[in-house]
Amino acid sequence: KKKNPYATEPRNTDRFAVLGAGFMGAGITEVSINKGMDVVLKDLSEDVVSNAKKGIWKTISKKVKRKQIKETEAKSIIQKAVGQTSFDGFNNVNIVIEAIVENMEVKKNVIKQLEGVCKEDFIFASNTSSLPLTEMSKAAKKPENVVGMHYFSPVPKMPLLEIIKTKKTSEETLSTCYDLGIKQGKTCIVVNDMPGFYVNRILCPYLIEALLMIEEGVSIEDIDGAITKLGMPIGPITLLDEVGIDVGAHVMSGNMADLLKGREGFKINHSMPKMFEAGLHGRKSKKGFYNYSEKKGRLKKSSPNSDVYQYFGNPKSTKINSEEITERAMLMLLNEAVWCLEDNILQNAKDGDIGAVLGVGFLPWSGGPFSYMNLLGIDHIVERMQHYAKIHGSKFNPRPMLIEMAKTGKTF
Repeated sequence: KKKNPYATEPRNTDRFAVLGAGFMGAGITEVSINKGMDVVLKDLSEDVVSNAKKGIWKTISKKVKRKQIKETEAKSIIQKAVGQTSFDGFNNVNIVIEAIVENMEVKKNVIKQLEGVCKEDFIFASNTSSLPLTEMSKAAKKPENVVGMHYFSPVPKMPLLEIIKTKKTSEETLSTCYDLGIKQGKTCIVVNDMPGFYVNRILCPYLIEALLMIEEGVSIEDIDGAITKLGMPIGPITLLDEVGIDVGAHVMSGNMADLLKGREGFKINHSMPKMFEAGLHGRKSKKGFYNYSEKKGRLKKSSPNSDVYQYFGNPKSTKINSEEITERAMLMLLNEAVWCLEDNILQNAKDGDIGAVLGVGFLPWSGGPFSYMNLLGIDHIVERMQHYAKIHGSKFNPRPMLIEMAKTGKTF
């Protein structure tokens, strides 16, 4: 993945623009200037731009304290980020990465606005995590220059970049974005435009299954404990707190919900919007599925929040063994990963493995979902899915590709 797979020469990205200086925009800027690129960072608010620059300087200063770089070097790095509230210099860049609010109409308006200030053939790269790029590209005069660059949070720490293409995205656009990703030190996978793309799409059924187990009376700590024991970096319930219950509710009530609700036997849990309305937003509000307390200026998870169960109908407490917890959650994720391969969202199983390990920390010891299925045996996976389908319904039915592979003895 260190080599650009496209034959078309990428455009120059030594200088580019980032629109939106919030958490994601600042993170994209930080990784870029640290790799020697110049970034024009624009936001509507002077304060947001100033805070972004302060945050970036804080992390660069740590390198000086650790004697990793000299102070003169640090100052020349931070000067590579030009913060502003105007569109000055946008006519000199080949690519604009947009990291603003997750709202389709706002993003479409921004495309039209940029067409008035940028080069005629500029690339518009959206850092959306869930909005359809095909729909977004309808607002552009040159839809072949519209692409998704989905960075993961926090950008400086997460190694994956998911590049999303539509049927119209040109090879030059993909080559340029891939090249930029490599320069930023990211590992890139290219996926086709579908709700949730690849990483968020496989996460959704996994997270929903965990929520349904709470509804059945399984405790929050039992679910997280079983999954982390298997080797996930954090449990699914902690993950929802980390991402933010507002974000989780938004993603699961948007086009992901449209994708899932038409499926046979699929049940969606509706607790998160209720939790959000009650002011439980996860870690950032110090209260979500867990309580958080401040220690040495950092928020630490303290105890499960017992108030949460009321949003799940106050179920009677029940115990199920950890193997059942992990199988139910993981099988939903694995089946979805196969579905992504069937739907041609993924170009190959290897991209699926890399995307899941680097995007969500999927059992790193296993090599990724497809390698994990090879390891356990496709016939074993099919047998376990059929077992749970008898108990919990048709949502556990193995995908046709899996059934066929089990019959013929093929592996990924």
